[in-house]
Amino acid sequence: MATVSRPVTRGSFKRLARPLIGLRVSRVWQSFEWSLFLELGKLSWEPFPKEIVLRRKLKRRGSWKGESGLMLDAGWRIERENSILADFRADEAEMERAVRSLKGRRVEAVDVEGRLPEISVQLSGGLWVRSLTVSSDETQWALFLRRDARRSVWLAARGRGLLREVGY
Repeated sequence: MATVSRPVTRGSFKRLARPLIGLRVSRVWQSFEWSLFLELGKLSWEPFPKEIVLRRKLKRRGSWKGESGLMLDAGWRIERENSILADFRADEAEMERAVRSLKGRRVEAVDVEGRLPEISVQLSGGLWVRSLTVSSDETQWALFLRRDARRSVWLAARGRGLLREVGY
């Protein structure tokens, strides 16, 4: 898949992310220990390419994907208005409880904050999901705006900037 990247301003980010407002968190899952994924909107089954299933000897043949989604890699936290519910370093039971509490909530706002662009997603019921940079590496998150077989569009932080990326 070829990828085309273009810088976006914070104002453009808000405009591009606006269609996510009102979408329901349909599925929440974790991968690679600390990565957190939120599938937003209507779910559809996306089969893995046959060659990947055969090469990796996968038992699962695909995955449920939302209309849009959020990927937070290596650093994130779930907040209430005045406290932290859990973060990527929480013990397993605390993390599982907090992650499970996100399902079914609606997106109320999406924003980027700070000198290093950290994403903040406000959900119904007074919860927020935020990226949390914990190393000198660049911020690692992506907001998937559109996914289909022909083209995917996402917003991501790279260093101190924001990019709109399109994969063909």
